[in-house]
Amino acid sequence: MTSTIGYADASKDHHITSKIDKVVTHPVFGLPIFIGIFFLMFKLSFDWIGTPLSDWFNVLLSGPISETASHFLISIGTLPFLRSLILDGIIAGVGGVLTFIPQIFVLFACISVLEDSGYMSRAALVTDRLMQLIGLNGKAFIPLIIGFGCNVTGIMAARTIEQPKERLVTTLISPFMSCSARLPIYSLFVAAFFNRHQAVVVLSIYFLGIVIALLLAKMYQLIFRIKDGSVFIVELPQYHVPKPSIIMMSTWDKGKSFVKKAGTVIFAGTVLIWLLSNIGPTGPVSDISLSFSAIIGRWLLPIFTPIGISSWQTISALMTGVLAKEVISSSMIVLFHLSGQTGLIATLSTLFTPLSAYCLLIFVLIYAPCFATLGAIKAETGSTKWAVYSVASSLVIAYAVSFLVFQIGSLFM
Repeated sequence: MTSTIGYADASKDHHITSKIDKVVTHPVFGLPIFIGIFFLMFKLSFDWIGTPLSDWFNVLLSGPISETASHFLISIGTLPFLRSLILDGIIAGVGGVLTFIPQIFVLFACISVLEDSGYMSRAALVTDRLMQLIGLNGKAFIPLIIGFGCNVTGIMAARTIEQPKERLVTTLISPFMSCSARLPIYSLFVAAFFNRHQAVVVLSIYFLGIVIALLLAKMYQLIFRIKDGSVFIVELPQYHVPKPSIIMMSTWDKGKSFVKKAGTVIFAGTVLIWLLSNIGPTGPVSDISLSFSAIIGRWLLPIFTPIGISSWQTISALMTGVLAKEVISSSMIVLFHLSGQTGLIATLSTLFTPLSAYCLLIFVLIYAPCFATLGAIKAETGSTKWAVYSVASSLVIAYAVSFLVFQIGSLFM
């Protein structure tokens, strides 16, 4: 398996580009530089810009907006059941997810800067040396990096890989790339338990997904007997200063799907979980512990206790994540009967330890892909069995890794 490099043109900036590439694509220093750039990206998204904006947004939503809506609904004589649905379900649930928009858009802006500056092609070249060890090449890195935005588009981007077995392997490992839909739950737990090290914790989760994907790819290489891979040809554009208009447009293109989901999938999921938490076998209930959500969550609780999850509400919220990972945060807000992110953070601090919280993040990273991703796997592979396999394998791996981390960590903490 080989790599072929070509520059887009030979302009006067070619010499400067070549000098920079001697450093950023260096066989030894290239990968640490790549990791450092991603670390800086997460610092901007969580510690420096994204989280302060998110906190301000949360105060606005849980305070003036929620109070104004409550006074208005009371003034027009809205029924208590409907008022609770709007305030505790829709505004608290969907709004609780929307407060994480700043982190998501800052992260997408950083990725857009890397793309427009010309660095992303270098990242593919740097990782090519690593990908060759597992039977793939740098071309597979592109769908995987796209998967950080959305696993569905990442899987669809694997069409560019000519070799069928390499394409299948890339499709199967793509769901382990941490998509933007998982960011709200990451933001929630790092704010509650790792406030001083948010970027480091989130970066570790992202790279854990990459490590698991690479290990699986190596296993698939042996199972599928991938020997002669395709040649990786990459054209390296000249470095240039990113244009603000392009960055803004690219960031919006990447982030608008999250906003749309908040108005559709998250809305539907939040209403569903609100209904399940307010209705039981005997009909509407005033005590959530008698609801369908409580019954299902308590039934599964013994399975999740060994990985550090001790509340049925968390388990019920995780189940909604199969619909869409963004729904997990809003489901937790509804199930714990809270008004927003601040109250949820305080509640979680009483139910989790830093170790069990980290294990939950690992589980969220790995467990079952959402319905949209499963549909993409079925469409791209032409087989339902690979979609079913993806669900089963990811659940087993998620539980096994979370179990090992929690049980081993409990020996020292």
